[in-house]
Amino acid sequence: MKVVLGASAIAKLFFPEGGSELVERLLGKDIVVPSLARYEIGNLFWKRVSRGEIKEEEALRGWELFERLLKRWTVRDVPCLKVSLKCGITCYDASYVELTLREGAKLLTFDERLKKALRACKLDRVLL
Repeated sequence: MKVVLGASAIAKLFFPEGGSELVERLLGKDIVVPSLARYEIGNLFWKRVSRGEIKEEEALRGWELFERLLKRWTVRDVPCLKVSLKCGITCYDASYVELTLREGAKLLTFDERLKKALRACKLDRVLL
């Protein structure tokens, strides 16, 4: 089974909380992420450092681990505007949804607003 990990799911690998175990179990699957994930996760580390939640060294170690994971995962560029307009979601979120549709995969996200939007536009079938 192919799985697209949303940024909220990837984040749980570095900042354990509810749902982290599920994400870790899926690491053995065929993981696909949009190229945008690199920037979203980089921004997450930056934000945690800027808020004083983690030290810069921790962020850099996490980033190195993320880069190693990306080498094992499939990273794709995908368009986003059609899904964005259809579902009323950002192009950021739509890139994960579009990738899921193109790959015949399932999307793991912990973003409740995205899940609600996908239900409203009848695309919730892509959710894991």
